[in-house]
Amino acid sequence: MIALPMQLDSDHAAKLEELNKATVKDFDEKYIDQQTDAHENALNLLNDQAQNGTNATLKNFAAATAPKVQMHLEMAKKLDKSDVDEPKQ
Repeated sequence: MIALPMQLDSDHAAKLEELNKATVKDFDEKYIDQQTDAHENALNLLNDQAQNGTNATLKNFAAATAPKVQMHLEMAKKLDKSDVDEPKQ
């Protein structure tokens, strides 16, 4: 059995605090940066599990899920780039 955490770890708590303190102007940029990082981390974990895992069920899940996370990552990166094209006010 795995014990689930009852609160955020310090890294995720800091990220949440960063969003809570963000100005309206900066919130979207901070949020999309965090989402891009999270998707990159998840994709790396899934790819590692798919290639190097020892449990067949987890390897199959990771291999099936990685392309979906890759798609989400690409969408997040497009959102991030869309800000560059728009003039800042």
